[in-house]
Amino acid sequence: MVRHEPGGEPGIASGGASGVKAVVFDVGGVLAHPPGGPMAPPKEFFGPSDGDTDHPWHRLERGEIGLADLFRDAMSGKLPGGMPMPPMPSGMPAGMPAPPISAVPPPGGRMPPGMPLPPPFTLDRDYLALAERLAAAGVPLALCTNAVRELEPLWWDLHPWDDLFPVIVRSHELGARKPDPLLFHTVLERLGTTAAETLLLDDSPGNIAAAAELGFATVLVAGEPREVAARVWAAVGRTDEAGAGDEVGEPGGPDEPAHLAPTQEIIQKAAAESPDPTRADEVLESVRELAAAVASRSAEIEAAGRIPADVVEALRKTGLLGALFPTHLGGPAMTPYQIVCAIEELAYADASVAWCAAIGIDAGLCAMHWDDEQVRALFPAPDRLLAAVLPPLGRGRRVAGGYRVSGRWTMASGIEAADHVLCGILSEDTTPAWRVALLDAAEVRVLDTWHSTGLRGTGSHDFEAHDVFVARANTYEFTAPPLRTDPLYATADHLVAKMAGVALGIGRAALDAARDRLTDKTDPMTRQKAARNPRVQAEFAHAETLVGAARAYVRTTLQDSWSALAEGRTPERGPGALARRYAFRACREAVQTLYDLVGSQAVYTDRLPLDRHLRDITTACQHIAVQDRMLETVGDLRLGGEPFSPFL
Repeated sequence: MVRHEPGGEPGIASGGASGVKAVVFDVGGVLAHPPGGPMAPPKEFFGPSDGDTDHPWHRLERGEIGLADLFRDAMSGKLPGGMPMPPMPSGMPAGMPAPPISAVPPPGGRMPPGMPLPPPFTLDRDYLALAERLAAAGVPLALCTNAVRELEPLWWDLHPWDDLFPVIVRSHELGARKPDPLLFHTVLERLGTTAAETLLLDDSPGNIAAAAELGFATVLVAGEPREVAARVWAAVGRTDEAGAGDEVGEPGGPDEPAHLAPTQEIIQKAAAESPDPTRADEVLESVRELAAAVASRSAEIEAAGRIPADVVEALRKTGLLGALFPTHLGGPAMTPYQIVCAIEELAYADASVAWCAAIGIDAGLCAMHWDDEQVRALFPAPDRLLAAVLPPLGRGRRVAGGYRVSGRWTMASGIEAADHVLCGILSEDTTPAWRVALLDAAEVRVLDTWHSTGLRGTGSHDFEAHDVFVARANTYEFTAPPLRTDPLYATADHLVAKMAGVALGIGRAALDAARDRLTDKTDPMTRQKAARNPRVQAEFAHAETLVGAARAYVRTTLQDSWSALAEGRTPERGPGALARRYAFRACREAVQTLYDLVGSQAVYTDRLPLDRHLRDITTACQHIAVQDRMLETVGDLRLGGEPFSPFL
């Protein structure tokens, strides 16, 4: 190894092939490149590249002045220090007053109103691929960049940087810029490494020299990316197994970062594919057989407060738990409405079993965000039962390779039978994010908290985790678009529509139970059969109308959405959420109506199931995806707003 001298050939500073444990990347000129062409200011505009001076741009990167101050002088032709005038953005006349410094946003914010945003940076695929491979090999990474806070969107929005770099140091946050040693010392403190254990990858000879003086290993970014990458791998004492034999950054190669699928790609795939009705029918038939066996065990399930083990195993064999998996990973290729129908069959027999099944199939959410290899490793077969609580009720402390997860989560349906749990966390990254972590059920402690009105058999207890390590790869960002293009993932409504099946099944079961009782019931005062009473007839018909209308509304919205995809159109947001919420409210009204029609016999838990149906539907209506707030959300959307909701 040789120490790099400014202006010489790129090399590696002292540190030894086995001594380097962490790598620090620069952004501009390494991971991303500023715009060139006619919009690019001359180099003199940015001041000396290898020093830290009182030049206005250096002061800007230290956060001492704002971009508005600099542009104010630029637009008036009064740049300090002989700085040349930068090119004026199109449509912005010279002399136009810049916004006051008070309008400049805080770090990570956007440009002030009225100030043009320059063209964005472009990613350097070669060095991004190098960083991804280093991370995959378990090498801790950091970013250390001289950054202007108002211009961060130009590079920050290009990539989820904090997914890759647990440590990010920006000049404007410290009031200092490279080559000031403060930035390098801050990086070491946050990484928990010494200078000799840390390598700096930078395109500035001045920064390289300053870091080398502190004892860093260094690699100057110059020449062919493959040669630079080879020096980095030599410094960390690892082999680039993922990239062996491939051209760095070759499009379509293994080092090409995964991109989120645009909606149009999902639409095109849907238009070219259709579900296999044979497989879907097989799942539905298996579910019906299970429902018939479960119907006689509802009292047992409610008393036990959990789903029996043999029922769980039978549920696995139906194929329903894989409903949200892609077909090539074993999914049964069911449409969203077919999934609703399957859940309805179970709910007709027992609402608790149906509810746990509807939540349990959320293993497919992981398949939506992870690649095939990872999904197969975690779910060898798509028959795993999940308990899922997605709101970020826990915290994820960032450590090498992942997070230490701690917290307490509420109402985890089916957790006593679950193989895994999905839990929402607030990650303690440089930019905190709502992430979802996959834990083994054995890693959490179940708390006896589920003493409920209805759905008692779900065993929806709270659970807690204490400092459980979760690999970064076993998490995903909750708000991230799907990685896959399968039509099932095109809208959030496709993924939560299954819940409507619970309400429809309860409603249908209550209709049949009430019909059986009313046809036998005789009014003790008039000696008339209740079924011959016009009021009873009208109320019963009203209840049936409510359930039928709910089913039709759910079916129509889901089929319309699916048809839109098949025809190459974007599905409409909102109708599915309204139909789902209506199904629960309509079925609750129907069950209450039937309960009242049957009268005093309905109160006996050991004579009729209507008491359980009423309690189950009342409890189910409290789920966040079907509460009345959905009316506000969809109303906001319809009236021109842009509400955030994971259920639209």
